[in-house]
Amino acid sequence: MAGTEQRYSNEDMLEQLRDHYKRNSKITRSSFAKDKAVCSSSIVYMRFGSWNNALLKAGIGNKITKEAIIKDLKDHYSKNRKITKKSFDSDKTVCSAKIVELKFGSWTNGIKAADLRNNIKEKIIIELENPKKREYPYTKGELVGKYKRLKKQMKYKNVKISSEDFYKETGITIEQIINSFGDWEKFCRIAKPLKRGKK
Repeated sequence: MAGTEQRYSNEDMLEQLRDHYKRNSKITRSSFAKDKAVCSSSIVYMRFGSWNNALLKAGIGNKITKEAIIKDLKDHYSKNRKITKKSFDSDKTVCSAKIVELKFGSWTNGIKAADLRNNIKEKIIIELENPKKREYPYTKGELVGKYKRLKKQMKYKNVKISSEDFYKETGITIEQIINSFGDWEKFCRIAKPLKRGKK
């Protein structure tokens, strides 16, 4: 294996990647591995540290069209009935999550473009990455009300709500709480629901 690896310079490998893409109008680890006219994908991986690095150095990452990426995303979801960055990266018949991010700006944007928001896991991620915002600040009463509603949920009934939990559930940042109450702990004391029976 070492002798085979030494036969190719970095530029030889990059040129083979470009040539494969030019001949096939697409490139995946699987299609490259099956191509008898090029070196092995494992050698490319070892030389450049990752498949993504090799594609980017070869100037191919930017050439892969959005349409081709969307097709890969849909094909992967169709085969697996789920899609995550990890599962997509382990699929050697498609491009990579890094290429999706490069072309669409983020993994979430790629999922949206492929119209895969019906995938529950990704839908949750999309909502967490893009919490609902409004142009004017919440009143103290509204903030307290949101906290109390969260405490009524089963998962928070006997658990202390952190500022991270509050942000994930409501999209309201710790900065907004500090601006209104001074600090998070003070907000929690004020917003904490009174126990029944206590006067």
